[in-house]
Amino acid sequence: MCECVFCHKEKIITDFIYEDGLVMAFMDMNPINEGHILLVPKQHYLDADEIPDELLAHLMIVSKKIVAALKEIYHPDGYSIMQNGGEFNDVGHYHMHIFPRYIEDGFGWSYGSEEKTVNAEIAERIRRQLELIQSFQMSELRKEPIVKIVNYLKDNEEITTAKGVEITGKSEAQVRRYLKVLCNLGIIKSARTTKGNVYVRI
Repeated sequence: MCECVFCHKEKIITDFIYEDGLVMAFMDMNPINEGHILLVPKQHYLDADEIPDELLAHLMIVSKKIVAALKEIYHPDGYSIMQNGGEFNDVGHYHMHIFPRYIEDGFGWSYGSEEKTVNAEIAERIRRQLELIQSFQMSELRKEPIVKIVNYLKDNEEITTAKGVEITGKSEAQVRRYLKVLCNLGIIKSARTTKGNVYVRI
């Protein structure tokens, strides 16, 4: 049984301001500004990339309505919508912070002292990964052995030839299409399939 607080409505001690079949919204018990709302899906998820697109879209639609209500009530200088993932999600359940903002409210970003890098190479790596995700809906393929091909290439870029990787649950046509995109993106130089194995050249 899930022990997550947000999975049990009865354990949430602050007042609710919205609820439907998919999401619920309630007051943050430690608000940054008055009117600070938490919006959560009823089903348990940790990160945004785990949530079905339809539910994510619904969360944004509801957040839009909440922002409109906060503007009418507080007439703020602006608003913030925030969401922390992974180890920075202190509850362990996906939730969005929505709260009114004011010019001198004292809230802001904080940065470490280490210098950060911004360049075309970083942008290209992210762009290529997004293209791959858009082409193959990686969230659905995540548990399939074929994804190990990509992980293998990431971890062993100095190797000229990768070992065959056994694949299951995918037709040969699907595998060939997948490999073709990897070639077009420059992630691999060439590939071939034989007897249920995939051989790639980096």
